[in-house]
Amino acid sequence: MRIRHCLLISTLVVVAAMVVACGGGSSNSDDSGEPDATAVTSSDDVRGTWMLVTDSDGTGPADNTTVTLVLGDEVLSVRAESLDDELVDDGTYSISDGKMTITFVGQEISATDRPYKLDGDTLEIPVKMFSEGEGSSTWTRTSSSAEGDPTPGDGDSTASADGGDTIGVTSEFEADWSIYDLDEYATAAAMKTFVEGVNDQGLAWEAALQAAVDKARTFPDVRSVTISPNGLNAVITYNDGRDEDLITERFSVTEGGAVSSVPRESEPLVSAAAVTATCPALPASPAGIAKVRGSNVAEPGREGLQPKGGYGVSVYSAASQPKPITSDDSPPPAERNALLFAPLYDVPHPGPRYDKAGKPIVGTWSGFREPSDGDDIACNKAALERAGYRADTILGRIEKRKPVQTGIDALVELTQKLTTKKYGVIYILTHGSAFDNNIIKLQMGTLGEAEREKILGNKKIRHEEMVTLEDAIREEILSRAGLPLDDDLKKTIRANVEVNGRLELWVSSDFFRLLREKKGLDFSNTLIFVNACSSAANSGLVSAFDARAFFGWERPPDMYFASHAAQVFFDALTDKGRSARNAWSMWGRYERWLEAASGRPRPDRTKVDILKAFGPNAVEYARMPDQTVILIYRLRHGPSSASSDITKSIAVVQACTDQFWASGTRTGLKSPACHNLEFGSHLPTTEEVADAIFDVGGGGELPYGRWTAAD
Repeated sequence: MRIRHCLLISTLVVVAAMVVACGGGSSNSDDSGEPDATAVTSSDDVRGTWMLVTDSDGTGPADNTTVTLVLGDEVLSVRAESLDDELVDDGTYSISDGKMTITFVGQEISATDRPYKLDGDTLEIPVKMFSEGEGSSTWTRTSSSAEGDPTPGDGDSTASADGGDTIGVTSEFEADWSIYDLDEYATAAAMKTFVEGVNDQGLAWEAALQAAVDKARTFPDVRSVTISPNGLNAVITYNDGRDEDLITERFSVTEGGAVSSVPRESEPLVSAAAVTATCPALPASPAGIAKVRGSNVAEPGREGLQPKGGYGVSVYSAASQPKPITSDDSPPPAERNALLFAPLYDVPHPGPRYDKAGKPIVGTWSGFREPSDGDDIACNKAALERAGYRADTILGRIEKRKPVQTGIDALVELTQKLTTKKYGVIYILTHGSAFDNNIIKLQMGTLGEAEREKILGNKKIRHEEMVTLEDAIREEILSRAGLPLDDDLKKTIRANVEVNGRLELWVSSDFFRLLREKKGLDFSNTLIFVNACSSAANSGLVSAFDARAFFGWERPPDMYFASHAAQVFFDALTDKGRSARNAWSMWGRYERWLEAASGRPRPDRTKVDILKAFGPNAVEYARMPDQTVILIYRLRHGPSSASSDITKSIAVVQACTDQFWASGTRTGLKSPACHNLEFGSHLPTTEEVADAIFDVGGGGELPYGRWTAAD
C-alpha cells in the first residue's frame, strides 16, 4: 500500500536546481527541503494529474517506474507503477493562505499548514514520498482540470499522459436532470431533492431521504412511499401499481476505514505460496503486545495466537502446510473455478465523500478499484489461483470512451457464466441495498445514453417512459441471457434513477433464486462472498444462492475495510486444512486485537461483527472461542509443523478429553501434554473439542457445515 517500497525507489543525485522561483534564478528549496512560501503563484488551482520527479533529498522513482498524483477538490489519489508492481493510496488536501495541509492515508504521510509551491506546470508539496522526515517532493503536470477532460461522472475516461485510457479520481459532483420531466416525474424529483438536501442544505443522509420521500408524496400519481428499515432507501408505488426505487445506500470511503486496518509495510506475510507486498495477509509469526485495560494482550496472527513453541507445538513453521485428511469439503477439481464480478470496478459513478468536518456528501468515485485496499480483484484472483482455481472476471471499465462489462452487458455475461460453468468460488463487489426483511438489491452499472435513446428517443422521462424503458431492458437482458421471458424474472430487474441524474441497472436477490430454480443451478459446493452494502442484512441473498458458504455485510461497511477483509480472507483460504469459518474467525480475531490495541472503539462501519457468515440452509457461523483456536492450532501443527499429522493429533486431543477433560479432571502434572492445550485454568469442553476436530476435517457434524478451498 505504501510508495516507500523497494521495487519503486531509486536514489538519484539531483545536480540541477529542481525548480526556478518565479522572481529569479535561485533554487526553490532551502536546506530543510521545505518549499519557499514566497514562490507561490497567484493561481492556487493545483487540481489535475501530476507525475513525481524527486523528493527534496534526491530520492526518486526507480527506472521503469512512474508515480502519478491526481488532485481533485480536496481529495487525492496516488498510484505508483513499475513493470511488475503497483501501489495505490488516497487522501485529502486543502490550501489556505499559501499553505497546504495534505494527508496520504495508507502511507501515513502528512503535513499541516506548510508552504507549497506552484510554478506553471511544476508543483512542490510539503511532504517527501519515499523517505522519512521533513522535506518536499516535486511533481510535473501531465493534465489539469481546466483542459477539457471528460467529467468522470459522465462515464468517460480521463486521458493519461501516455494517451491511454485511465480513470481519474475526483470528488467533483455534477448532476444532469435534463432527461427528466421534473414537474411530472416523482422519482427524479425526489432523487434531486435528496442530493440537494445533502450537498446544498447540509442535511444528514437519512434526513435528506425523508425530504425526498416527502417530495414524492406530493405527486398526484403516487399512491405510497415506503422507507426501508435502515432509513437509506425507499420504494415509490404509483397509481398504476408499478414500483420504483430510491436507492441512496452506499459504501463509505473514509480515513477511519483505512487507519482501522493493519499497516502492511513491516509485517511478515505468509500463505501457501508467495504473497505480493501489496496484498494484505495476516502476520505469520506475530510478536506484538498491546496493553489493554492494564493487561498485556498478545498479537494474534494467521493461527489466531502467537506461535512461540507452546500449546503442544514444539516448533512452528508458517511455511509448513499440514496434510489435509479429507477433500470432501472442497469443490471437486472440475468445479475449482472462480468468478470475480465487479461491474463498477473502473466505472466512474456517484458515491459518498466527506467534507472537512467528516460529514458525508454526494461526490464522484472513479470506480471501486481506487478506494479499495490495494487492487481488490487482483489480490483475490491471485490468492485463488495459488489455490489452484481457474479465475474468470467481469470487471466494469471504460475503454476508448465506451463502457465495457457494466450495466446490461455485465448482467448478461454474469448470467451466461453462471448457467454454463460450475464455480467453486463467486466473489461479487458492487453497491448493495436492503429494502425489507426479504430482498437485497445489487447494482449492475450504468445504463448508457444509447440504450435510453434507442428505446425512448428524445422524450423527457416521466413514470410512463420509465415503465417503457424498464420493460424493454428486461426483455433484452432475458433474451440475450437465454432466460425465459416470464413475469417473475422480469420483476427482479430494475432501471433506477441515480443520484447524479443518470440511469442505472439493479437486480434483486430473487433474480439469483429464480436463476437457480429455473435453470437448475447448484451452489452446494460453492463459497459466495458478496462484498456489497447490506448483502447479509436479511436472508435475501443467503437463501437465493443456497450456497455451501456465504459471506456478506449486515450493514454498510467502509470500502477500505471491506476490501481489506476480503483480501485477508481469501489469502488465508490458500492454507491447506483451513476452513472458511476458520479464515473468517482468524481475520476477526486480528481485527479485534487491533481495535483493543488502539484504545478506542471503532466506527460502526468498521466493526468486525458486521461481516456475517452462513453455511448450508442459511445457518449462521458461530465464532470460535479461544479454547477451540488453541486446539485447532495443535491439530494443524502438532507436534511440530514439519511433522504435523492431523490424524495422530486428533487421537492425542481425544485421549485428553476421555481421560481428563470430559470428567472435569484437571491435568497439571498428571499430563503435561494435555495441560499445554488448556486455555489458562479453563478445561476444554466436549463441545470445544468436537468443534476443533470438525474444523480440521476430523469428522462429526455441525449445522453450518465446512468448506475448504482446495484440500
